[in-house]
Amino acid sequence: MSASTAPRRDPPRRQSGGGTPTVGEQLWHNGFFFLSAVMAAAALTDLSGGRVANGLGDLGICCLMLSLMTQFRFVRAVAQASNTDSPEKARAALQREAEQVRAAHPWAERVNRTGWALLITSLVLRLMGAA
Repeated sequence: MSASTAPRRDPPRRQSGGGTPTVGEQLWHNGFFFLSAVMAAAALTDLSGGRVANGLGDLGICCLMLSLMTQFRFVRAVAQASNTDSPEKARAALQREAEQVRAAHPWAERVNRTGWALLITSLVLRLMGAA
């Protein structure tokens, strides 16, 4: 078969826990990806209209949504830990899950920090009277 007639296969999605993503993970990921794209569009609209503080705030929210895309497993672990009788075991399980998420997605923490920095900058600009 030539390259143009060979069936196309999408590369497998890498998950921090291995295996195929659950329906909940797919919905979480796709929802935050869509919302981050909407916020990026709003940021570009604000920036092109000269509203720098609003644009930076929207861009910060976009970054935070991108960083949340990888957090579904951790949120699920928090919900499961709240239903356990042993807080020590739950705390240890949450710490393991958080480390696994960080190791699988090292970029998410940097994007998260950038998002918060942009939001704080936006707030400071608004307090100073910038549009």
